[in-house]
Amino acid sequence: MRTDALVNGVLVGFGLAFILATVALWFPVRDFLPQYATIWQFRFVGIVGGVALVAGIAVELYQRRKARKSDETQ
Repeated sequence: MRTDALVNGVLVGFGLAFILATVALWFPVRDFLPQYATIWQFRFVGIVGGVALVAGIAVELYQRRKARKSDETQ
């Protein structure tokens, strides 16, 4: 099994999970604990998810470009 694909999948899954968890919890938290919804720790989860998602996509694009280049040279 390609470990690159596993790493990309983990990064993309981690990113999507954090982003979706932040979005899903935003409305209940905003309604019941408004002071918690405004602190940076709550928003930081979504930011970490976004960074992981972008990193996973960037690594996947890099791997595909590298594979395409190696196929063209052979």
